[in-house]
Amino acid sequence: MLKAGFARLDVPPPLGSDLSGYFYRRLAKGVRDPLYLNAVAIGVGEEKLILMAIDYIGIKMDHHIKIRKLIAERTGVAEDHILIAALHQHTSPCIADPEGRATALRDQTFIDVLYRKFADAAVMAVDDMKDATMRTAAREVAEPIAFVRRYFAADGSVQTNPDTDKYTLTGRCAEADNTMRLIRFCREGANDIALINFSTHPDVVSGEYISADWPGFTRRYVEEAIPGVSTIFFTGCQGDSNHIDFFKPKGHRLLDGNNRYGHAQYMGRVVADAVVSSWNTTREESVDGGIFAEHTVLY
Repeated sequence: MLKAGFARLDVPPPLGSDLSGYFYRRLAKGVRDPLYLNAVAIGVGEEKLILMAIDYIGIKMDHHIKIRKLIAERTGVAEDHILIAALHQHTSPCIADPEGRATALRDQTFIDVLYRKFADAAVMAVDDMKDATMRTAAREVAEPIAFVRRYFAADGSVQTNPDTDKYTLTGRCAEADNTMRLIRFCREGANDIALINFSTHPDVVSGEYISADWPGFTRRYVEEAIPGVSTIFFTGCQGDSNHIDFFKPKGHRLLDGNNRYGHAQYMGRVVADAVVSSWNTTREESVDGGIFAEHTVLY
């Protein structure tokens, strides 16, 4: 029998913390919207799997290993059955050593608390596990909001995030995936859980204020539209895609001109609408076992 549980904790870094994502330092001046750590625990028979997603730009491997070890000690779930993902918002911190990354978190007291929050969220998700069925859906969003950011130029070169004053673009190197993917866990006597996936860079808001960017708005809008649902979001492969269509004139690439925050809200709404439209047409999947394990390949 499949079981599923959910937990959420807020993980705001102290003001003055480094926001990572660019090649210069930005210190957080305030909070535009909250950052969360979300966790889903899944069980099939005696096996358990914990999936976690945090609204941070990254977690370096040495920290990742220590966090998984702590979670395994607290929950009894095998380390290779614990998957932790950072959603890569560029208005959030990076858990790394400052010596290796100039824009990493520097407050060791806060990092220690964050480790505890990872373990606490995992314990809470496991404790919340209820009998469940699993349903899935995939739907193209109504409007394309992801664009491959490499372009062919008239001079024969390939340009990433091209300067359109300098280069005449002749085509995209590829088309981005604008598919929303959904796993719905329908639970007995508890909130349903929505695991949502969409792929493009969460680098819309920018600036010096903490924000979960469009993934945060996606979760918020889904939970507003579907009462009683708990959402966890995962970004898919998005290193070569972002929110800008460079074939559009400069003043029309973002919603309302240069309103980056408004454009993040718009993107969150587009993905959330696809989730809501798919909610009652999901397909039930049989789950007989075979929980996967994580294996990291470094190259």
